Amino acid sequence: MKHLYLDKKSSNLIILLHGTGGDERSLLGISEYIDEKASVLALRGNIIENGMNRFFKRLKPGVLDFNSLKEETINLKIFIDEFLEKLEEKPKIFILGYSNGANILASFLKLFGSDFQGSILLHPMFPFENTESKNLVNQKIFISYGINDSMVNHQDVLKLNSLFVKNGALVSLYKYNSGHSISNEELNDLKIWYNYNKKKELLI
Repeated sequence: MKHLYLDKKSSNLIILLHGTGGDERSLLGISEYIDEKASVLALRGNIIENGMNRFFKRLKPGVLDFNSLKEETINLKIFIDEFLEKLEEKPKIFILGYSNGANILASFLKLFGSDFQGSILLHPMFPFENTESKNLVNQKIFISYGINDSMVNHQDVLKLNSLFVKNGALVSLYKYNSGHSISNEELNDLKIWYNYNKKKELLI
């Protein structure tokens, strides 16, 4: 998987998953804003659709290819595991996905659970065929959405929140008077959440 690794010799690592049409550099500004000292692993999705990078295929706009989603989620899991095995010391890991990146992150959490320090889903959908999920007890999750988002039905976001809470996650849900873009208010809330949770002990 194509990626960019910024090793800042930090005890914190932020993994970045871009939105449709982005790449491994698209979200660097966000990681820099919330923690300029953290190391960064920024990934590029394996799929190219109409010249745009994605993390999994669609059958058509608005219709997800669930087989591709599952396959690419497994590929993502394998890549992250192999990458982390090469590190001399395991850092506190935060994983952040926006839009398409948030959707594959939701799939990752659903299929595999998590031992990350925190998971951040910015403007996700409910990208599943069913509601079965791995145990997420004590997993800290940040979910944000805009009530004027033309690409994401906010009811789907609430459904995703309910699924994670049902499976034990400690979800912080944030709603904004915005669309699909990431607002400054959202970034400020994310920074506060991140700084609070990076100090907490990981409970698994």
